[in-house]
Amino acid sequence: MKADVAGKKTRLAAHAPAAAESKASQDAAVAPPDDKEAQGKAANAEKMNAAEPGEFDKKAFIDAVNKAIDAQAPKNLDEADKFAKSGKADQVKAEVDGKVTDGKETSAKDIDTATKAPPDTAAAKDKDVTPLTPDAAPGNPGAPSATDAVPEKQPAAVTDFSEGPAGNDRAMADAEVTEEQLA
Repeated sequence: MKADVAGKKTRLAAHAPAAAESKASQDAAVAPPDDKEAQGKAANAEKMNAAEPGEFDKKAFIDAVNKAIDAQAPKNLDEADKFAKSGKADQVKAEVDGKVTDGKETSAKDIDTATKAPPDTAAAKDKDVTPLTPDAAPGNPGAPSATDAVPEKQPAAVTDFSEGPAGNDRAMADAEVTEEQLA
């Protein structure tokens, strides 16, 4: 009988593995409203990682600086005396600063374009939602077998208890103990 009940308990307690139940729950979850935007941002992040800075042409920069200096350099002693007051040094500085700014903008153009791009939702995919199937109610295990619950009939030799009281009576008689003494 114990084996019968244990077998029924095991059968009723059986269930799908936890990993399968977890996956079914994840598949049934509805994607958040901003899921496509998040996918687009992830795609843009990959584009930002792939964007390379533009090349800096060191030789062209040095040539441009030298040209700016040569254009503003004093040509004679009179210009050299007035150079500090003429503002030409500031013009050279402004021209060099302009070249530096142009170089920075050119170098960062691809990265800046990729960074400022709106999320690319064209490649975003809708999440497929698979509804959960309701768990089936366990079947009725049935009542334990009553015939198995009743022990088998024992032989008369096992169930004959007449010797016990008779032995007690003999022991009391040998000890000369009476029923009145026990009451």
